[in-house]
Parts: sequence; structure tokens; C-alpha cells
Amino acid sequence: MDCINNFTDNNVVNNLSILLEQANAAGIPVYGSEEEQVINGCLASVGIDYIALGNVTGEMALSVLAGEDAAAMAVRQITDATPIVNTDVLAAFGIQLPEAYANASMVKTGEE
Repeated sequence: MDCINNFTDNNVVNNLSILLEQANAAGIPVYGSEEEQVINGCLASVGIDYIALGNVTGEMALSVLAGEDAAAMAVRQITDATPIVNTDVLAAFGIQLPEAYANASMVKTGEE
């Protein structure tokens, strides 16, 4: 197995520490699906930005409150995603970050 991809399922996320402990012991990097998972020890993610999602949701809610018909509203998507990398995990696995990810946000385990 080359890696594990972790999703945003609450049961999986609630037990992330167990998954990371076992995967790290086996030398298998775990990729997260959002920033908090990377802060908690996953190697990297290019996932959803919950703040951006909240902003779009708020804009849509304001439109509905202003009288726009929710059934007629177009589906809105978040298209901007910035990669995030945990430098502690990167170093622990001895992985060199590819130049294509030079724009990635860098965090350390437990950093808020």
C-alpha cells in the first residue's frame, strides 16, 4: 500500500489518531480531506475550505431572505482549493515537496 486517503466521514475523523498511529508505524502516509486533518497529523490535503463554503452559504441565505426563490437558485460551487502540507509529517517520511506545490500552506502537527 502506497498511502491512505482519509475522507470527511465523522466516524473516521473521530478515530483519526488510531489510523495515524497504525499507518505511521507501518510507514504509510495518510492524506486528509481538509485542513484540520492535516493539522492533526495527515501528510497533506487539497480539500474543502469550510470558511469559503460558509461564505457562499451565507450569500445564498441572504439572497433567500431578500426574496429570491431558493428553488430557482443556481448551484454554487467552491472552486478555489489551496494545498496544505504538514511539514512535520513530510520530514518524518523523508518526502521532498514537489515544486508544483510551492504555493501550499505549511502547518505543523497540532498548530492552530
